Amino acid sequence: MITEINSVEQFRQAITQEVSIIEYHASWSGPCKAISPTFTQLSDTYSKLKFYRLDVDECAQLTQDAGARMYPTFIVYSRGQKVHTISGASPDTLQTLIKTAIRQA
Repeated sequence: MITEINSVEQFRQAITQEVSIIEYHASWSGPCKAISPTFTQLSDTYSKLKFYRLDVDECAQLTQDAGARMYPTFIVYSRGQKVHTISGASPDTLQTLIKTAIRQA
């Protein structure tokens, strides 16, 4: 299951989880639209992680603070710390990122 982040408070709660992954997503982006079903499927498969989606236009300051400049960008956080980042819409790269995050959980 993917939880939408719409505020700074939700973001802060999300990143303080043991391990969470946030998709920095733009609704107008073709690559974001293409990877969205894969991210959803992976969130159902890997329930040990917390999955979040943040709209880069609605949360521009959070996006800038995270350093997300390409969309989609996926960032893994562990207890408030950024630990892994990838950009782009490669399902294989995303799955590798998630498997790496699970080993940290």
